[in-house]
Amino acid sequence: MKKIGLIKIITVCYFISAFYGYSQPTQITFDEGYHANPNWSEVNNFIAYDSDKSGNADIWTIPSIGGDPTQITYHSQSDYAPAVSPDGSTIAFHSTRSGNFDLWTKNIGNNELVQITTNSANDLRPVWSLDGNRLIFFSNRDGNMNIWQKDLLSGDLLKLTDDLSDDITPCYSTDGNFFYFASDRYGNFDLFKQDIGSNIAEQLTNSPLREGEPSLSPDGNYLAFNQGDQGSRDIYIYLTYNGEISQFTTDPNDDGTATWSPDGTKIAFHSNRNGEYHIYTNEFESVGILELNMDTFNLKVYPNPSGSSFEISYSIEFTSNVNLSIIDSSGRLIKTLVNRKLEKGKHEVIWDGTDNVEKIVPLGVYYCTLHSGINNKSIKIIKIK
Repeated sequence: MKKIGLIKIITVCYFISAFYGYSQPTQITFDEGYHANPNWSEVNNFIAYDSDKSGNADIWTIPSIGGDPTQITYHSQSDYAPAVSPDGSTIAFHSTRSGNFDLWTKNIGNNELVQITTNSANDLRPVWSLDGNRLIFFSNRDGNMNIWQKDLLSGDLLKLTDDLSDDITPCYSTDGNFFYFASDRYGNFDLFKQDIGSNIAEQLTNSPLREGEPSLSPDGNYLAFNQGDQGSRDIYIYLTYNGEISQFTTDPNDDGTATWSPDGTKIAFHSNRNGEYHIYTNEFESVGILELNMDTFNLKVYPNPSGSSFEISYSIEFTSNVNLSIIDSSGRLIKTLVNRKLEKGKHEVIWDGTDNVEKIVPLGVYYCTLHSGINNKSIKIIKIK
């Protein structure tokens, strides 16, 4: 069973960053179809994305303030996850043109198309280094997903991570000397940081909710990422200089794949908040540090102690992903009661004294742990005869 950091969970009051971006997001794509995976160009003020509006997935661009989209790739196979080069001239993407997913680039000006990788495995989600000479991506070339780097000048290929778990969705640091990525090496997808040339990864987050797709702000101070399962994700902000985390979007639908404007004042992302997946932008503004009292959850368990079942009630102040679990005194997960996005308000659930395989657990002390967004709260539960 997975162990959860008990000391961290039962902390009831600590400093966290306040919300970023109170304004209503601006929708910039409106055509029918699936529009996703935006990437903001550092020059020429446009956003690249993939869309199936022409039948299958192709790469498109649109002005960052909205307007007429321009189709960049035309192919009967599917092109996904565009990444614009730092000089704005070329778009990298992964595509099934060769049968499996390989990396390709297309020059926007002269339409030159180049296949970058030719492996029989799947190479996914390229991201440019700031000098435009390297692409970082993830691939299952060795069975599981690891992070790789392709040098576009020398052609050299470097395996950056070598773990038995899955390492995915990398992005470079501003100086290109290290990278961020998501990994399930400790049971759940969390965020990690690793120097290029090192085999030691530093874990940055530890959440019972899936996290991924890190995107670094131009100044290197903020890391935007997704939290939650596909279909119910929100975007969060990790402060690279102190480890604080804040929630950026709070919609009950799915928000994902954040990308920064060149000046770091806006974030673009895709969302199905109006039914179909479209591209949105929103203002980003740091509003300081707040001290929050975790008792705002109003987490209660009744009866307690109990010899049978426990009625658990709690409140959340905004729509967010919620994980409500029972753990034992050693931090071992006993049962997951809730693990999904919930609307703000009061919620109730019953724990019947069983574990995740419906086996009755022994008498003793347990903890009901609530994780909502960036906040945690725990209450001791005593099971008696």
